[in-house]
Amino acid sequence: TGLCTCEANYRLTDCSLLCPVSPSSLLTCGGHGTCNSAGLCECSGQFSGTTCEGCVMGWYGESCDLQCPGGWVNPCSGHGICNGGTTGDGTCSCITTPLMYYGESCQHLCTCSGHG
Repeated sequence: TGLCTCEANYRLTDCSLLCPVSPSSLLTCGGHGTCNSAGLCECSGQFSGTTCEGCVMGWYGESCDLQCPGGWVNPCSGHGICNGGTTGDGTCSCITTPLMYYGESCQHLCTCSGHG
């Protein structure tokens, strides 16, 4: 019929495009997504990245199913950086300049004028 039937993980009309494969797991889309007709990964859950091996910002854990303190919409209350990703532990590193924030989710502002 003149149409190609592509092998698994190959796309385009001539089957010339290989879907993204994770270099660490050697799985298509890291095993955390599917390859669309354009040869791009569509990640499942809170996974992200070209090969679906990272977590969406504000999420962490091996399965990207744990929210950073402060929630995924506003991780670390917007006053710090969450140790996210698949190897992260969800702890916040709070901003200390020019204002100093503290707390599990950097939710408190220090009012000691820098001398206490």
